Formats: sequence, C-alpha cells, structure tokens
Amino acid sequence: MFVNRKYKIITNLLRIYKRCPVLRERRGLLNRYLPLDEFKEKTFLELLRDIDIKVYKTRGTNPRAEISRFACDVNAGQFSEEEIARWLLNYNQQWMPPEEFALRLERNIYGNEAVPYLLLKYSEQLRGRAYSLEDFKKLVSLDLTVEHVLSREPNFDVRAYGFESEEDYLEHRDRLGNLTLLPKPLNSLARNKAPLDKADYYDREETSLLEITRVLATNIKSRGRFSKEDLIDRTKDIASFVKSFVS
Repeated sequence: MFVNRKYKIITNLLRIYKRCPVLRERRGLLNRYLPLDEFKEKTFLELLRDIDIKVYKTRGTNPRAEISRFACDVNAGQFSEEEIARWLLNYNQQWMPPEEFALRLERNIYGNEAVPYLLLKYSEQLRGRAYSLEDFKKLVSLDLTVEHVLSREPNFDVRAYGFESEEDYLEHRDRLGNLTLLPKPLNSLARNKAPLDKADYYDREETSLLEITRVLATNIKSRGRFSKEDLIDRTKDIASFVKSFVS
C-alpha cells in the first residue's frame, strides 16, 4: 500500500504523456530545470510532483478537462518549454494556492495519500542525506504504515496529555505531528499503547532507516511524554519543511 501511494504520481504523469506526443519527443524534459529565474532549481518532474501532492492528493480533485485542453495545445505545438512551465505553475496556483495548502498541512491530514511520501522526505531531511536505491529496497521490504503516536483509539485519559476533551483530541489526532512511519509488524505490537510505551517499538533495528521515527523515540524518552503541545509543535515543524520543497 505504501509503495502504491508513493508512486501514484506516475498515473498523472502518464495522463499528460499519453496525450502529448510532443512531450515524449522532447527527451529529458522532465529532468530539466524550469526555464524561469524564480524556479530555476526545480525540475519539470518536481513541479508535476507538487501538482500531484497539492491538487490530486491534498485537494482531492481531478480537473481532467483543463489537462486535456493543455495536452491538445501542447500537441499542436503552441507551447514553448517556458510556456509549459508557466501553465503548470498557474494550474498549481489556481487549484491549490499556497495559503490554502499551508492551512491544510496543519489540519487533520491522515488518509491523504501524499502523507507517506511527505513523512519519508522529512525522514531524509532529519538524516541529512537522501535515501539510496538500496535504502528504498529495504524500506519497501518493511511494509511501512502510517502510525499514530497518540493512538486513534487510546486506552488512556486524553486529558492527561493536555487535551481538554475527547472532541479536542479528535480535532488534533490526525495531524502531521501525530503521525510517523513504522513497519506493519511493529505497528501491530504498539497498537493503542501510550506514547512512552510505544517509544521502545520506535527504536528498533527495523527502524534503522527511519530517522523520523528514531528521533521521535528519543524525544519521547527524554521528555517522558508526548502531549498536545508536542503534537502541535511537531506539526508546525513538518509542515514548515513540506512548504520548503513543495511549491
């Protein structure tokens, strides 16, 4: 499931590629940097990834008509590479303005199919280097799942963790700050335990590549808790990182 979610961007790339022979003929276009001074460090592929994250997965919409018209115009040779880049940027802005994306990143986001990818990118940032192909092979073999630090169905009094009520807990439960990555067998073992009890499952040999989860374990153990305040602060940290690379 994790792998399928991570690579669903391919579906959207194919939607454009199948309808745009001109794009297929322009070999290497996806790996080239945008011919725009303000986005000169972003490739066409990264821009399509951003659209997939923001429009298709976070907003949850699929504006096929616009993509179809765009594809026809590109096929007719009406767009230069700069014009293709600007059209995609405008499309991205129209369907998910930065302000709206920023708000959504700090709200309940569990179930968004981009979440595993975003958490994995955050893990890369924490470890200070990108995952290699061999790393990805190991990660795939782990059968990764999205884990709630404070459980979806807790067997503890949520007020002891800083929440005013059950309703207050539900309002925060599915935010980025309460989510991490964990191999499915460990997720099953951790289940509805309190965060301090879960920390031991977060720091295992199986999580050696998951810096996001190991750092979380260290923080929980050192503080002796994971409260509403920690959840909110961690949400802000992860959201800030996501906004730094998704435009």
